[in-house]
Amino acid sequence: MDASTRVGIIAHDTELLHQIGKYLSGEGFMTMCSSSGQQLCAGFETFQPDIVVMTCDLQDISAGEMIKSLRTRPESENVPIILVCEADERDLQTCIESGLDDYLIKPVRKNELIVRLRSLLWRYRKGQQLIETVKTLEQEKLTILSEMQQQQAETRELLIAELLYDKITGFPTTQTLMNDIQVRLENNRSLDIIYFCISKLKKIEEILGWQIIDKALEFIAKTLEELVARNLTEQDILAIDRVAGDDFILFISSPEDFYTQKKIPLVTFGENIVNNLKAALAQNFGQEIACHFEFYLGISTITYNAKIRLERMVYNAIREAISSALNEEGRHHDQNIIRLRQLIENEEILTLYQPIIHLETCEILGFEAVSRGLHDNVYYQPELLFDLANQADVVWQLERVCRKQALENARHLPDQTLLFLNLDPHAANDPDLKGSKFQVNTTLSPDRVVLEITERSCIKDYQRFKHYINQLKEAGFRCAVDDAGSGYASLQSITEISPDFIKFDMALVRDIHTTFIKQSLVEALVDFSAKMNIPVIAEGIETIEEYLMLLKLGVPLGQGFLFAKPQSSFDECIEALNSFKDNITKNATI
Repeated sequence: MDASTRVGIIAHDTELLHQIGKYLSGEGFMTMCSSSGQQLCAGFETFQPDIVVMTCDLQDISAGEMIKSLRTRPESENVPIILVCEADERDLQTCIESGLDDYLIKPVRKNELIVRLRSLLWRYRKGQQLIETVKTLEQEKLTILSEMQQQQAETRELLIAELLYDKITGFPTTQTLMNDIQVRLENNRSLDIIYFCISKLKKIEEILGWQIIDKALEFIAKTLEELVARNLTEQDILAIDRVAGDDFILFISSPEDFYTQKKIPLVTFGENIVNNLKAALAQNFGQEIACHFEFYLGISTITYNAKIRLERMVYNAIREAISSALNEEGRHHDQNIIRLRQLIENEEILTLYQPIIHLETCEILGFEAVSRGLHDNVYYQPELLFDLANQADVVWQLERVCRKQALENARHLPDQTLLFLNLDPHAANDPDLKGSKFQVNTTLSPDRVVLEITERSCIKDYQRFKHYINQLKEAGFRCAVDDAGSGYASLQSITEISPDFIKFDMALVRDIHTTFIKQSLVEALVDFSAKMNIPVIAEGIETIEEYLMLLKLGVPLGQGFLFAKPQSSFDECIEALNSFKDNITKNATI
């Protein structure tokens, strides 16, 4: 430290000046000796001392004034200063007040001078390090605060964007378009609105899962854009009712639009778009998924009135379009209930079968009977069909027809296989299940029939329900709990009715090979079922990766599109399954 330390010495007493210089030089310090304050200050420009040693008896300036002068100069304001003085020096207090760091009483002793100087330098340098550390921390603090402010600003912008633009479809909400709508209203005096409402999307999402619904909504938005661009102009605007919504709004303002040129009603123009949209959905997702989507149109017009607030004009017109769409959906719902009653009366229920197999050997355990109704309609799917029956209070009647059709068509059920029939909890007390009518409809004995408890409706009285299930078991039927793992109700059903099979929800199967938590849940369910000696069945297996993971987890039974889609005959099911086994064998050989 000493060899690189520069000491500025200032004293009028030449003997004392040389003495101090000799002491310090002898210890390896670099020194600059000055006889006047002016000379020392000039030396700062080249020598730049790390510490100053000075006496009170300066020739051209008092010690106090010298210290003040050094403290006001940028190059010396922080340099430590030691004063060498007499014991009764009058100026000592003034020097201390002016910024003096330390002092020595004459006569100057070498050891004391060196110790005090080194101590002062050590304190000074530690202080400087602390100052630098504080400055660095302050700078880091400012940087962090700046980054936080930037992140907050970006978050606010993102939140605003998410409130104004739907992240799935990319469409703006109506509020975002108010300025554009105002310009178009002022130019054209009116805007036509077509409101596209997707029926029962919440129920469809429960059936298909949110992943498929998001993909479908994204596809619907893209297809709507293409259809609108093909038939209208850039003046027309597509929006979404609200963020994360499912209803789309088309604002039509162009005077040379397609539907005006063709002289067709606006509702017909909208219906043409819906028909094209349905065709595109079927082509991209397949009819099994596309048939879930039903669109209803609402039509209204915004007529410009300068006396009415713009937002009020727009939202009143949108509410009118929504009301129109809901009325159309209500009329269609009433028509579907009438059609459902006719289907039940005429027993026009379609029954399909899907094999349930041993996953390890691909041998068939049985077939699930799947009922279909209302062709080319959203109610073609059994979940929505029974939901409609529940609303119309005809669940028992529908269950009886479905059961009758399934049993009559199952006369050629392959030997040693089981027939799985869905049973709504409300229909568990149906006398037809326990009476002679069951035997009339089939040659099957009850022990070859597995009644799947499908909790389409909530079981409110488990004691009574358990009593009905025990009666069915006494009649020879077996029972299965469907959709296990989807909620508390299914787990309670397992504990209450002690089923012969457990079918776990297809939501657990979907992408199970990439989701550790699903694997853990299924593994726990398999362990539980093994302890209870109740085989589990995995539903909805669609990919080879899901199949292989379920095998690895020890799931014994399964069904899904990977093996065979629901077919109208057992032979078709067996043919589809054989095709799967051939592909597995071929890939294994390769």
